[in-house]
Amino acid sequence: MRLIEREIGCKFEQIGLPAVKDVMRASNDQVTHLIKHVNPDLAKEFLQTAESLLEEQGPDAFAAALAHMSGFSQLPPSRSLLTHEPVCHSIPFLAFSS
Repeated sequence: MRLIEREIGCKFEQIGLPAVKDVMRASNDQVTHLIKHVNPDLAKEFLQTAESLLEEQGPDAFAAALAHMSGFSQLPPSRSLLTHEPVCHSIPFLAFSS
């Protein structure tokens, strides 16, 4: 890596994997952008269903639709900070000397 940095004259910064919350936030931002660019005439075709769902379920229906559009239908499992393995946890150990 240092050889490449020297060759191109640029320093790389090593960063960790993004947290699940960061991925969900980025997906949410992307979906929000996509919704704002839907043709209004097309949106009218879905208006009756949207109003019906809103009446039945309230804002939860809209939130569920946003989650689904973001690629999530369930909460993602927690992951290890070290290996990014699902359902694994990193536990710090502290050593004390007397």
